[in-house]
Amino acid sequence: MGRQGEIRERIRASLEKYISASGYTQKEIAEKLGVSKSSITNWLKGKNSPDANLVMPICKLLNITVGQFYGEDEPKDRFLHYVIGKLKGNEE
Repeated sequence: MGRQGEIRERIRASLEKYISASGYTQKEIAEKLGVSKSSITNWLKGKNSPDANLVMPICKLLNITVGQFYGEDEPKDRFLHYVIGKLKGNEE
């Protein structure tokens, strides 16, 4: 599994964990985020990941940090810095 696959798997596991804990249904989350239910299903199956512009709305909805979204609890983690750099368009 390449770096993108690792990122997708960490996001998938995180979303599975926090969506389950939220008490929201996939349909409710989809409606609140303005995406299709099949998008949520695909995220949870690891077929793809949410677009970058959805990261903050997802975090707010699930009451989690960006670090938790990416499967990290410690914001100083190298992985998180790598992802944030990619989101900002930097090559690190």
